Amino acid sequence: MSPRTHATVSALALATALLIAPPAAVAEDPGYTAVALPADSSDFVLDAARQRVFVAAGNSVAVVGLDGVVQRSFAELAWPRSLALGGDGSTVYVIESDQARVQVIDAASLAIRQVGLPESVCPDAGAFSGGRFWFGFHDCQSYAGGLGSLDPATGAFVDSGLSLPTGVSLSPAGPGRLLVLAPYEKVALYDVTGGTPVQKGELTGEDCCDGAAYLPLTGQVAVRSGAAGSLTVYRAPGLSDPAPLSTVVEPWDVAVSPDGRHLAVYDGSGERAALSVVDVSGGLPGAENRRYAMPDAVEPARIAFTGDGRILALGGDPATAEVKLFVLGDAGTYLPSIEVTAPAAVEYKSAFDVSGTLKRGPGGAVPLALTRVDGSGTYRSTVTTAADGTFAFRHDPGRLTGPIRFTLDYAGDAGHRPATWTATVTVRPVPWDFNADGYADVAVGTPDEDTGDATDTGQFHVFAGTASGVTVTGSRALDQNTPGLDGSNEDGDMLGRALASGDFNGDGYADLAVAAPGESDGAAESGMAEILYGSANGLATMGSTSIWSRAAARLTLGWSLAAGDFDGDGRDDIALGAPGTSGGGVEVYSGTPTGPVWKTWLRPVGDPVAGERFGWSLATGDIDGDHFDDLAVGAPGDTGDKGWSTGAVLVYKGGRNGLPVDPRQRISKETPGVPGTAGKYEPSTGDGADEFGLEVALADFNGDGRDDLAASAPGSLVSGVTDAGTVTILYSDGSKLGTAGAAEISQDTPGIVGLPGDNDFFGDNLAAGDSNGDGRADLAVFSYGDEYLSVIPGTATGLSSGASVWWSQETAGIPGSQEAGDKWGASLRFLSGAKPALLVGAPGEDDRQGAFTVVYIGSGGLTGTGATYFGEDSPGVPGAAENGDLFGTF
Repeated sequence: MSPRTHATVSALALATALLIAPPAAVAEDPGYTAVALPADSSDFVLDAARQRVFVAAGNSVAVVGLDGVVQRSFAELAWPRSLALGGDGSTVYVIESDQARVQVIDAASLAIRQVGLPESVCPDAGAFSGGRFWFGFHDCQSYAGGLGSLDPATGAFVDSGLSLPTGVSLSPAGPGRLLVLAPYEKVALYDVTGGTPVQKGELTGEDCCDGAAYLPLTGQVAVRSGAAGSLTVYRAPGLSDPAPLSTVVEPWDVAVSPDGRHLAVYDGSGERAALSVVDVSGGLPGAENRRYAMPDAVEPARIAFTGDGRILALGGDPATAEVKLFVLGDAGTYLPSIEVTAPAAVEYKSAFDVSGTLKRGPGGAVPLALTRVDGSGTYRSTVTTAADGTFAFRHDPGRLTGPIRFTLDYAGDAGHRPATWTATVTVRPVPWDFNADGYADVAVGTPDEDTGDATDTGQFHVFAGTASGVTVTGSRALDQNTPGLDGSNEDGDMLGRALASGDFNGDGYADLAVAAPGESDGAAESGMAEILYGSANGLATMGSTSIWSRAAARLTLGWSLAAGDFDGDGRDDIALGAPGTSGGGVEVYSGTPTGPVWKTWLRPVGDPVAGERFGWSLATGDIDGDHFDDLAVGAPGDTGDKGWSTGAVLVYKGGRNGLPVDPRQRISKETPGVPGTAGKYEPSTGDGADEFGLEVALADFNGDGRDDLAASAPGSLVSGVTDAGTVTILYSDGSKLGTAGAAEISQDTPGIVGLPGDNDFFGDNLAAGDSNGDGRADLAVFSYGDEYLSVIPGTATGLSSGASVWWSQETAGIPGSQEAGDKWGASLRFLSGAKPALLVGAPGEDDRQGAFTVVYIGSGGLTGTGATYFGEDSPGVPGAAENGDLFGTF
């Protein structure tokens, strides 16, 4: 079977027919022309660039124009049995019957050359994928089968070593993948990107597989089994999740138009063969808009689109042995398409490139009308293609945030239909910048605030960021009784325990997620979170979205929060940790234009164990640089390594469909290559659990464009000192978190201030951000027992402990004074934007009334100069300071 007809297996045709909606108004018999072919024609491929076909006929290959004129005949071949096109359509591969060779024809010059194979290798059928020509072959003497490939540049043959039945057929299954079908035996899908087939999925069985094909519109594989024509669709690449479909017609073949807008289905179920055209530009199921009735007695075989709106249909009359190629459609009218590469989202004040190609256009310099619509208005200009149809332009959004909609239009001409392309690029706002003025604002929690008769109900404050820094002007205190917010103030709600910022609706304004993990709605301490949306006037309470838990007691949904774009659609998603009941979990909500909607529920690996606290901490970042954010989940009570609580971090990889339910990596101190070892848990001797993963951060510490992991274990033993604490650093290896250059940092590490002490709990809190403006993330580490923090700078080789700087309330310029129990640094947050800073919370300040300090980042890095102190008793801050409020929680 030819690669042009890789989608011609009847199974694919059956699947397509089942996806087609009943027709509305269908144009019948719009006409065709018939081109006579040699009576023994058996296969063809289309040379779309030159509007001709290569036809295998008897002992020759004929080159026939769509006007019926034979342009060339390659005679005296040994009964060609299969034709295949090279990846770019410039080469035709000819496989002959029982010959240890492949004939290669240049589609433009029609020059032919012969590539010899080992004398025992006789190809059967081939397909081009992954940059090589693959073919099934049989031993020319014994008929044992195998799979081989040719390098198109050198003609070098490689035997894959796979043993296959004879008579297999091959077809591409997406970029770098290959379907291999052994009729009535099996179908297998291989990844061939590396030149060596790696099997990804296989189906076998007595009634298996008399047809299989790849469905490019859905990324699935359709497999036809048995004489009844039953069809099952499987998800690639693993050939999993079978979805049975029943046959309703007898389609023989199906083809997809080059622009992807139409499907053509060759249907042999009626008295006369018919070919229907279905418009799928609006998605599946499509609407049939044209039907061609074929002549009487014609048995359908194969079809293909020409690229200019016409359809080729091969059919024969068994009674007369006539074979014809029917040319149907709008002859001479091309269907151009505009294919464009543009980012889904970019960071604030980041210029970006848009590039693409006008395909099947008239050639030469072609003007394309460009329309740009953004928050500042509508703008029109012209982009002109190069002679080969390519074009590119760069756009600098400046300080603009939010969606930018681009539309490119080709007007068409007498021989080419119009074409259009539209896409949206979202410019992300500065995180925490609720009014998109370029200055990050501050949202701070007071989770133990008493309101009215309710104790520990919680609230949160919002302060504006300005060119001169954070200001109390216009600051607000909000709680669940604030108009527009859901729920009501109740004992133990702990509103403000966790906060996160992201653009969840993609409008260009940062939004705020604030959690109340102690909320009791149907069950005690089940938890909830509220999403407040940003606007030109800042955070709006009206129109907020509430996220409620599964009503499981002690679930504590919202104990931790993290925002990231897991599916790459330009809108941030939100992960909510629920480390309470049954080992814990993480709820994931996807951002949409109207706000987050539920996506998935992540659970601990294996059977949940009480106390694992999966979801205690969360962090997002792009570990592999694929522009999809990944998620790190801390489970500090994980017992999977030692049988007692040591802790672990689970990493989930983002992708087009968001986060999977299974982690890509599980990391602990017992993971090979990770420095350190898991300690013992002996409360009787004062040695607590390591709690690896109590805090996690993902950030680019070495500036390679991929995010790295910092994971704390504040209960770790260091140099014989119990509960001294460590922080483990793992760097991205390009595809995942690797162990090369991994480090374990503690107060025993040269350059880190202090000495390991009992109950220091070094790493009790972490925050990552750029503290010196060099483009690399630095790491702030809080030591609970010492009540100070270390800021470790990132360098080209990673974090440099030797250059770390010690900060406390005794540091010059920092307001206040260091007092036991202040816990200055127990909460931390870096702010970016036009006025970057490090927020340092001290929730224990003044008998746990709480406070926070804004430490600004100047041209020389973090500086105490201008640092500002905020407490609930500070002038202009709404509310009243009370012991135990824990103001200053981030």
